[in-house]
Formats: sequence, structure tokens, C-alpha cells
Amino acid sequence: MYDNAGQQVGTVAQVAGDKVAVAVGNNGIVVPLQALVQTEKGPALNASKAEIVESVEQSVKDNAAALNTALKVGAEVRSAGGSKVLGTVKQVGANSATLATAAGDVKMPRNVLFVSKAGLAANLTAGQFDEAVRNSQASSAPQSQ
Repeated sequence: MYDNAGQQVGTVAQVAGDKVAVAVGNNGIVVPLQALVQTEKGPALNASKAEIVESVEQSVKDNAAALNTALKVGAEVRSAGGSKVLGTVKQVGANSATLATAAGDVKMPRNVLFVSKAGLAANLTAGQFDEAVRNSQASSAPQSQ
């Protein structure tokens, strides 16, 4: 992904319908597909690199503030896209939250949580969440000798 001067800003992480997720450093933004223009180098946004980075940084700050407000015991956490409730917040720590789920309690890093239009959400689909829970349970199961 490039800016309006041809400087690389990030990479396209995912395209879903009319939305494009762009990874910028360790963060990212979601932009409307029609906001992109195709250049010789690849897709670009009609903004400078500084404006794009500033927008991403502001989004990170806004999400952190919204997350601090929404991340409370008893709050439902939905999958990416908001289609499925993954669990309910049971405990909130400085860097994680424990969810009560149908598969048992699951500790999630705080950095995978965000606030969407549907409410508190994780940046995992329901399938990805279920697979992560299975893998976690398998790796923490006692090994037989």
C-alpha cells in the first residue's frame, strides 16, 4: 500500500466486501475499497504517508480509550464481524482478559480485543477462536508417559 507520493505505507492484509484492512507497522486501519487508487507500484491512498500514519496512531488511541470503557466483567465478546458471541468477560487484567466460554475459561491478550459497532470484539473469526481454544487446551493437557 502506498501514499499519494508513491511511498510505501503498509500492506493490504485483507479485503472483505467493500472494506480493505491495511497493516501499517504493528497496527492497521480499515478503509473503503473505493478510497484506493491503482498506481504503477500498487494500490494507494490519496493521502500522505504522514497523514496515514497519524490516522492509524489516532485510531489506536481511540480504540484503547473505547476498550478501557467497554472491557468490563460481564461484557460479551464477539467474533470479528460481530456475528457470534465468543464468551463473556470473567476477569480483566492489565494485559489480558479471561472469558467464560462454552469450552471453559480462556485468557485472551488485550491486544486482540477492540470495540466494534456490535460492541466488544476479538480480531478472530469464530472458527479461528475455536481452533485457538482447541490448540491451547491440547498444549496444556497433561502428557502421558
